[in-house]
Amino acid sequence: MKKIKIVHFVNGMNNGGVESVILNYFSNMDISKYDLHIVTQGNNDDKCIKKFENLGFKVHIVTRKKESLIKNIKEIYHILKSNNFDILHTHMTVTNLFPLMLGWLVGIKVRISHSHLAIKDMNLMDKIYCKLAIIFTTHKFACGIEAAKTLFNKSMNDVILLKNAINLEKFEYNQKMREQTRKQLDINNELVLCNIGRLTEQKNQMFLIEIMKQLMNYNYNVKLLIIGVGELEQQLKQKVIECKLEDKVYFLGTCDDIEKIYQCADLFLLPSLKEGLPLVCIEAQTSGLKTIVSDNVTSEVKITPIIEYLPIVDKSVWVKKILDLKSSYERKNYKEEIRENGYDIKIEAKRLDNLYKKMLEEKK
Repeated sequence: MKKIKIVHFVNGMNNGGVESVILNYFSNMDISKYDLHIVTQGNNDDKCIKKFENLGFKVHIVTRKKESLIKNIKEIYHILKSNNFDILHTHMTVTNLFPLMLGWLVGIKVRISHSHLAIKDMNLMDKIYCKLAIIFTTHKFACGIEAAKTLFNKSMNDVILLKNAINLEKFEYNQKMREQTRKQLDINNELVLCNIGRLTEQKNQMFLIEIMKQLMNYNYNVKLLIIGVGELEQQLKQKVIECKLEDKVYFLGTCDDIEKIYQCADLFLLPSLKEGLPLVCIEAQTSGLKTIVSDNVTSEVKITPIIEYLPIVDKSVWVKKILDLKSSYERKNYKEEIRENGYDIKIEAKRLDNLYKKMLEEKK
């Protein structure tokens, strides 16, 4: 039986949400049916690349558009022209245009534009990219309604919603794991805050460090765990030193056992400037972890009563909410609620597998 040859496009490979979504889906599919490729054109983490290679992906690294748009296009064209792909699946939202156009040029029959980001106020150039991308798109995917509206001109026509599904059993609340992880991290009675995401301007971790500085005015016994890597890592670490928070803020880098972080924490914080439908919020809620997100995050992610939205214009509101939190609140298992809302990866992976096959049949 001929394998389905598919190529995915991502901005970079840094254990971010998009990379996790792709890994989650293909880890729960029969990949013996697929010849898997992924093209990355941004900052890359060796550990993340290894995860994809271990799963069976061939990783292609091309020149970043910022360095040379011409070289980027030439290298992508060469990869597409020389591999005879059946499916091209783009995950870069606004810049999906470039591989989609090149995929059309070399004759790839199924070209998927996948939106992972909800942007409230796009600039003119981004709007142009989005409109042009539709011309070369055969199928439209989005992680949520707001993300779909961003990329597909506020139209839901023919858009397939593919949830950022997870392994529910892996993330459900586990008291024993919580106790073990807190012991390993030398955490006793402290209130533990956590943030998981790329260290970029979009994720706004600087906001959290400034909140921690204010919390110190209350003599509060609190720690902040920041998990992720990115271009702002050194800048954020320098800010921690300037605020004299070295014993309060910990950078844990990339983490293979991310479920342990959710278990040991008392509060998950996501002050993002923009998001699609953040996978981390689904994971946090599944583990029963109270969650505070910025009002830039779509309301679609509110599945349980333990998530709350706050504006990021006023840090004192966040500080007050943290001070009001009782570190000993009773954790509850929300696995079934998450499953009922379509986030069970075992179910959704089968759906994606069938979608790929159906799309190819339609294009024969």
